[in-house]
Amino acid sequence: MARENTGVGRPTEHHRQGQLRGLKVVEFAHVVAGPLAGSLLADQGADVVHVEPPGAGDAARTMGPRRDGVPLWFKVAGRDKRAVTLDLHHEAGRAVARRLDAWTDVVIVTLRAVLLQISGFGATSSQADAPGFGKVGEARSGVVHLTGFPDGPPVPTGFSHGDAVTGLMGAYAVLAALHRRDHDPGLAGEWIDLALFEPLFRLVEWQVIVHDQLGHVPERSGNQLSVAPAAVINTYRSRDGEWLTVTSATPRSVRNACSDSPNRNSPR
Repeated sequence: MARENTGVGRPTEHHRQGQLRGLKVVEFAHVVAGPLAGSLLADQGADVVHVEPPGAGDAARTMGPRRDGVPLWFKVAGRDKRAVTLDLHHEAGRAVARRLDAWTDVVIVTLRAVLLQISGFGATSSQADAPGFGKVGEARSGVVHLTGFPDGPPVPTGFSHGDAVTGLMGAYAVLAALHRRDHDPGLAGEWIDLALFEPLFRLVEWQVIVHDQLGHVPERSGNQLSVAPAAVINTYRSRDGEWLTVTSATPRSVRNACSDSPNRNSPR
């Protein structure tokens, strides 16, 4: 019903260091986004307990490339955490979960103190009970629509973009909630409800406000920056076959990049 798993790297409290030493976190989240938020808190010294179901445990334990038969991703997602196996279908497992809830400062969940809840569509949306994944969140945010060349299809990024950004924003929101708790004695708690597409809106720069205020629908522009079409932004292949990225967005840097004989003594 309940079993501690020592397979996750776990410093003792005596050796734990960082600004968040003493902060207690229980992580019911699995796979990428929630565990990434937890690992960022653990990196800063928090005591994070990762809760997994019996049997295979967190699906991330078997995901991705392997070395010597050991999946590599969970070495990242599970680092500096303690792990416990709980069967929440049985009362004994739920009793341990209640004890963890009484012990912790922060709870991280990707299911239905400070509570960080990460889901595909948000807890109050009409699709609150629908499954969600990071790539779906990327598409809903518009990031995929903006990525690629004008004559080609939308292109998802080649990494867990939506999950990673949500994990970063989740950890950021937890720290903001903890600061508020420490300065507002009347605060009973904080519920942070993050959908996988919402944090990406903050990364999309001018496109959101331009669409809202001007009705313009941003389109794909390849390697160019469509808000500054005169900027020199592209990738180029060198004579020896290496790829170079050139970015010049200010008038001075554009002149320098375009000059056949730039003044090498001038600041760049």
